[in-house]
Amino acid sequence: MSVCELISCVDTAWLRMDRPNNLMQIVGVLMFDGQLDETRLRESLLHTIRVQPRFAQKACLEGGEYYWRTDPDFDLDLHLKRVILPGKAGKAELERLVADFASTPLNHQRPLWEMHLVDTSLGGQALVVRFHHAMGDGFSLVRAMLTMMDESPVAAPRPQPEPVANDDGDEEHDQQGSRLLRAGLKLTGTLWSKYVEVLTHPTKAMDYLKTSRDVTAELYTIATLSDD
Repeated sequence: MSVCELISCVDTAWLRMDRPNNLMQIVGVLMFDGQLDETRLRESLLHTIRVQPRFAQKACLEGGEYYWRTDPDFDLDLHLKRVILPGKAGKAELERLVADFASTPLNHQRPLWEMHLVDTSLGGQALVVRFHHAMGDGFSLVRAMLTMMDESPVAAPRPQPEPVANDDGDEEHDQQGSRLLRAGLKLTGTLWSKYVEVLTHPTKAMDYLKTSRDVTAELYTIATLSDD
């Protein structure tokens, strides 16, 4: 059954801010020891899609407004792909692959996410994930990823459905806050360390500002967008 939902003003802004040289997408790399069980990975993704319907919806512009609509032609094979790195398949080759993905727009004719299972020579496989920021904020996407993962090697019962949306401080968010915060800090350790460095060494802020002059142009772009 097709589902239609008006996209929030905040997430509409993410969609409209997309630029070829400044893509509104989140890119992450998960490293694993050894080989993943691809059958189990697919099953976990299908479970995530069942409990997080956003993963099977695409953003449609209709009458000047964006809506989430269920993709009637959704095909997991278009979102989960296998990649074999060239050459030594080491860290440098993986970094180049991730850089290419980070500068490549997601296909707006399909749900706005992709995962690439990558064979490497680093002792195991990597899973490169890409999500459009309109799908959710950092915490909600961490929560969505957690629906794919077990806390131990023994598979646990699957969790109940939880919506993918920007969190508004509801009771459920409070109950899971510290677990998500721990996961979030692990995923964003570099950014956190930069933040702490600025707090303890304020002069560092100027160094970071010098490398971020393009932010002014982006703020101007945001200021000239419509109300959302």
